[in-house]
Amino acid sequence: MNKNLFYRVSACLLFAVFSLNAQNLLTDGDFENGGAAWQMNTSGGRSIVNTIAQSGTQSEQIVLAPQGFPRAVWQTVTLGPDTLFDVSGWLQTDAVLNSTAQIMILWFNTATPPNNQTPAGPGLIKIDTVGKLAGTHVWTNLQATISSAHALSAQVYLECSAVAGSSGTAWFDNLSFRAHQVTPARLISAVASDNYVEQNGIDNDDYVLLTFDKAVSNLTVTALNIDSIFPLSYGDSWLDGFGAIGSAVWNPAFTKLMVNLSINVSWPSITVGDSISFTRGLGAVVLTGSFDPPVAVRQGVHSSPADLFRVAKAFGSVYFSCPKRVRLQIIDLKGHCVADLGSGTSFKWDYKTGSQHAQAGFYFAQLTNDRNMAVCKKILIP
Repeated sequence: MNKNLFYRVSACLLFAVFSLNAQNLLTDGDFENGGAAWQMNTSGGRSIVNTIAQSGTQSEQIVLAPQGFPRAVWQTVTLGPDTLFDVSGWLQTDAVLNSTAQIMILWFNTATPPNNQTPAGPGLIKIDTVGKLAGTHVWTNLQATISSAHALSAQVYLECSAVAGSSGTAWFDNLSFRAHQVTPARLISAVASDNYVEQNGIDNDDYVLLTFDKAVSNLTVTALNIDSIFPLSYGDSWLDGFGAIGSAVWNPAFTKLMVNLSINVSWPSITVGDSISFTRGLGAVVLTGSFDPPVAVRQGVHSSPADLFRVAKAFGSVYFSCPKRVRLQIIDLKGHCVADLGSGTSFKWDYKTGSQHAQAGFYFAQLTNDRNMAVCKKILIP
């Protein structure tokens, strides 16, 4: 009982996930309406049964014939401009011998293909097999993403191959045929960095590095669209007083975008702590990092009169102090938090030991108060 419940729950969850992509182009894919639009669903060893189902109450049953008679049920779908399709179906078999039960897709270069009990006919471009089973199997999900080869129609074809001496029974349920939906890229981090010109605040070569979880296709970012593609919180802008940015350059894999800032007429209002959204895809992140030059802890104690944030180094550790209570996090160049030092006015980062261990290189000491970012300093550890 528990095993059967596990299979049913797992099956329902998998089918639900697969169903989120797009509209099912099949009519009565679950056979709950008597197999409407399915050809030959109640003829010669084929029937709609209510004694077994992957979900709901009914499924399509095919009993194999020992004489090797063809056994197939199919439905024709007229295709639009899409060229990739997600196909899914559930199949259960009982003692299928000398044959296989299978889900196939027949692609035609005509909108009105023939109805044949064998997978053939004029206009047939190709046949793709989604999956097949023989022997005895519990409900099994078969699925594939297939190119239509620019066909005008397709037949979703449920078949038990016609072989002499075959026997057994197969059941089909919850068939779906959907236009493939590509999941858009997600913005996963945004890190501000000072560049060659080392001065506090944004200068004429500072940049923001945006990182995505997959390649971003066909997206050119310019001063004319950057504020709409990557809108900032609080009405802030990427643009300087002249309405310009320095440049926006993709890496060869199109997974990272470097936005170089400029300060013509006046500074852009983008600020560390801003939320950045990606309107052409998914994701919203908080801008981390710093537009200020690094503080090299190997050189001893450093202070910034502007914010009274102090940094001191001891062997394997860095000490921080601030006159007001803040929260301190250590952020790496990818925007990941490598150490959360909590709230207070003084902190110790043991970067050589334990869970706070970090490799030599640049990091950001990011302080936040109750409302927003207080200060963010680039730190170089030896």
